[in-house]
Amino acid sequence: MWCGPGQRLFVMPLAICLAALVGCGGSGSNGADVLGTQESPGPLGTGSPSPSHPATPSTPTPLPTTITTPTPRASSTVTVDPSTTHVAGADRTVTERDNGATVVVSRGAHITVLLHNTYWSIDGSSDPDVVRSVSTETHRPGSNCVPGVGCGTVEQTFAAIAVGAAHLVASRSVCGEAMACRPDQRRYDVVIRVVT
Repeated sequence: MWCGPGQRLFVMPLAICLAALVGCGGSGSNGADVLGTQESPGPLGTGSPSPSHPATPSTPTPLPTTITTPTPRASSTVTVDPSTTHVAGADRTVTERDNGATVVVSRGAHITVLLHNTYWSIDGSSDPDVVRSVSTETHRPGSNCVPGVGCGTVEQTFAAIAVGAAHLVASRSVCGEAMACRPDQRRYDVVIRVVT
């Protein structure tokens, strides 16, 4: 604005000052920026700006770990009496190996006593209402045997007719020609237990 020669001298220095002030309005090395914000010294005085909200790394909260160990089953141990043989619903032949044992059969089964010496005499069943004889005692001599040793078999068959127990018994006193049996060789006894 030019109002006259006197005012022009006053306006020019004022314009120069304003221009200098506007030039100082930029951000300096340590001054305020145009918006009036100021840099804050970073950590350890390095001059780098510090964020207003520093990022904190998030650590996931560990969840409780539950380890489920399967409960072992109790072992079901079945104790089997070695002197007891269970053959349900089947016919059965008993021999010297069954002496002193209990044999379990179903009602209607047949039990054959087969002893391997002709000096045996089968005495029958202790309870014919439970186990009854269905054949006669049969002696079968063996072949190529030395005379007098009792080589051969003795056999008799019984039937399990009712639920219960009975002894099948055999005996002998001679175990060879002119040879008496020891006490543990003289008696044969097997228990037949009949179930339904």
